[in-house]
Amino acid sequence: MMTDGGGWRTAVARVGVGLAQGIALFMLSRLLGADEHPASPVVMAVFGMLVAMLPPCVLVALGHMRGRSLAVWVLVIAVVLTGIAVHGALNAVGGNPVPFFAGTAALLFIAQALVTAADRQGGPIAAYGLYFEIAWRNGLLLALALAFLGAFWLLLWLGATLFAAIGIGLPWRILAEPEFFVPATPTVFAAGVHLADARAGLARGIRVILLTLLAWLSPLLALIVLGFLAALPFTGLAPLWQTGHGAGALLCVVPVLVLLVNATYQDGAPDAATPAMRLPPCGRGVGWRRWRRPTLQPPAWSSRCCWRC
Repeated sequence: MMTDGGGWRTAVARVGVGLAQGIALFMLSRLLGADEHPASPVVMAVFGMLVAMLPPCVLVALGHMRGRSLAVWVLVIAVVLTGIAVHGALNAVGGNPVPFFAGTAALLFIAQALVTAADRQGGPIAAYGLYFEIAWRNGLLLALALAFLGAFWLLLWLGATLFAAIGIGLPWRILAEPEFFVPATPTVFAAGVHLADARAGLARGIRVILLTLLAWLSPLLALIVLGFLAALPFTGLAPLWQTGHGAGALLCVVPVLVLLVNATYQDGAPDAATPAMRLPPCGRGVGWRRWRRPTLQPPAWSSRCCWRC
């Protein structure tokens, strides 16, 4: 049965997952630091992929998925991550692992939202509003947990600096020990996820502010894309490909466009869309009315005007 995301049992489970991830990361760091690895590169890649990618999925799903569904989903993630890690190790992807891990994390984030929404809906396909709610909740939980983790280490650094100023270097030595900072980092991150999830109203308020700000940037990006497309017939594609990173730049524009459109229309409700994307239709509506009725005075630029247009 699905439990409350802010319950004490969920808190204990999340902190336990974070602590287990910290211990596994410490073991992995010791194995990587050894002169001779006791395991093959494939085994190390699988172990590293599971330790890095699996716990965050569990953290955001705890309290929001039924126990049986969560167990099956964790097993599916483990199998998929194992296959991805084996493929990466056998094809020497480890030379530049950042794009590899970033792509895997993005796929997991999307799949996590789809599966959680389907589990809550009770069917394979959920309503779009539920996808929107869960995806933004998961993203904000991870972002707020990272901010909490950064504040935690900033306070520890400040405290160690104060003690070092009076000749006490023990806090610095403790913070520099891998036995401390490696397990502490994922444990504090897991605590941050739970604290953010327990204050759902605060996270929802931050989401509203963030979506509003992003939505007002969507017309700017639309103008940039339109200007780029309008300039292509005159410049051609040759200068774009000669840069060496043109494909990457184009691919980066796509998720930004999706993000801004999503921030504008939100969950798809008629009263949820931000007036930013209504400005062009509003301008066309006012122009058409003035052409039909020249004596009509233009209304004030307000959100109510945008909704009517």
